Amino acid sequence: MTTLLLHDLQIPADGFQAVSRVQVLDLSGNAASLPEHPVFSSIPHLQELYLRRIQLHEVPSDIFSLQQLRILDLSQNSLQSVPVEFQHLTSLTELDLSDNNIAVLPPELGLLEPNLQALRLDGNPLRSLQLPTRKRALT
Repeated sequence: MTTLLLHDLQIPADGFQAVSRVQVLDLSGNAASLPEHPVFSSIPHLQELYLRRIQLHEVPSDIFSLQQLRILDLSQNSLQSVPVEFQHLTSLTELDLSDNNIAVLPPELGLLEPNLQALRLDGNPLRSLQLPTRKRALT
């Protein structure tokens, strides 16, 4: 099984261990089904994760261990900040943070370049966007 769509199911905290080979996981719209501390690291081959409309107030920290993750959709939640740990998701090609409450982006988000092809931020009250500065060698 490579794709798993879960709707209206209660997922136990260790429930992802049974589907460790899944590559696409869509939990969108299932706020009640997501465990309080989901263990996404038990799905090491995950390439696409869709967590739209599940009333997230913060990004689950276990997501940052998913080294093969290419697409992450966290749109239509209640996120207020973007953790600097996103810089560790170097395989990301698409990141959707639209329709949240994000006002500031960390400069480290720019480190996802050049792999990141789509960054969706519409619907956020963004006040500033800073890209990291690269140190130049003195000549």
